[in-house]
Amino acid sequence: MDESKSKTGMWTIIGVAVLVICLSPLLGVVGIASLVSSGDDCAADSPGVGEGAQDLKSGEVPEEYVEDVKKASKESGIPASILAAQIEQESQWNPKACSGAGACGIAQFIPSTWEKYSHGASTNDGHAGIRAQGEYMRDLMETVAGVSKSAGKSQTDLALAAYNAGEGAVLSNHGIPPYPETTEYVEKITGNAKSYSIDGDDSKNSDAKDDDSKSKSEESSGSKGGKPVGQCKDSSGSDEGGKYTGGEISGTDDFPWKDADTSSVNETTQFYYRQCVDFAMWRVNQQVGATDPEKPKFTNNKGPWGHLGNGMEWAAAWKSGGWPADNKPEVGAVAHFDPGVTGAGDIGHVAVVKEIKGDQVEIEEYNAMVPYGYDTRTIPADGVSTYLHIPQSERAEK
Repeated sequence: MDESKSKTGMWTIIGVAVLVICLSPLLGVVGIASLVSSGDDCAADSPGVGEGAQDLKSGEVPEEYVEDVKKASKESGIPASILAAQIEQESQWNPKACSGAGACGIAQFIPSTWEKYSHGASTNDGHAGIRAQGEYMRDLMETVAGVSKSAGKSQTDLALAAYNAGEGAVLSNHGIPPYPETTEYVEKITGNAKSYSIDGDDSKNSDAKDDDSKSKSEESSGSKGGKPVGQCKDSSGSDEGGKYTGGEISGTDDFPWKDADTSSVNETTQFYYRQCVDFAMWRVNQQVGATDPEKPKFTNNKGPWGHLGNGMEWAAAWKSGGWPADNKPEVGAVAHFDPGVTGAGDIGHVAVVKEIKGDQVEIEEYNAMVPYGYDTRTIPADGVSTYLHIPQSERAEK
């Protein structure tokens, strides 16, 4: 799996083009949530529990991994037969397999990605590897949802392509990148999935299901109106997604390192100085009571997320740590932008919600309108890919 990341990007606003380099000094690889919706709705295309979890043909998957594959299917919303074929392609079901590129395990994760999804398990643990596969494919399904909808292409195929070539390649090509290895990867998996499917037919593997199958899927998963269970919940698992008290921010440029050398890493936040991610992390620490610039509670590599990375990686990392993320604006929430959303560059962008103004939000940010500097601007509330909320339990007492 080639999961390289670009280290530069351009933030483009209508009539204004300014350089943005929202970098992470230690790049991690995680899936990115790129769904954009408004109001109380979750995107109807979000992964959820579907009937594909039960589409496995008996005797084809090694017995010790059958339940793992079914669970991964429910987690990702991808048919179990597709995931089984993917494992066959990656490792031939060998949990000790390693590639020349350093990818190891039954689902072939490179070390940085494995750290994110392993839950502390060994790469030789096949059960943990399939669980990680399900979680990573879940995030990739969200990442490519926008491309799938706008380009009319299979969301599952795009997620497979992202697994092989990296989500950035799929987003920048607005589809499966024209790499022979990736094209062959997707074709082999979707073709071999037939041998794992109950009736040997990959019709169940299509993202385009008829209304009847959608209804059955919704009934089995407990979802209604195309909103899979769990997609609109907060980190506690309760149905209180979006019910937050609101954060407290200064609303001024109180960033402690506004004159720092932008080529250096901020030892406090572990991001490069004066990048969008550097400023957003400062705001997060302020809201959890860590207002001393020398004593942060959270950093790029210290928090429930393990590693946050570039702007476009924040949503998936945030959610993987159990922190709430949805499409509801809140003062103090981190506004996460996927590449290309509201002009974000190819590594995405993050800002902080300063004020809510009806169906618009005023955001504050670094290195967007003002290179390496502070600015505020008002944008449509649904122009943000994901709002990342700080759990109530983490917030400083008011």
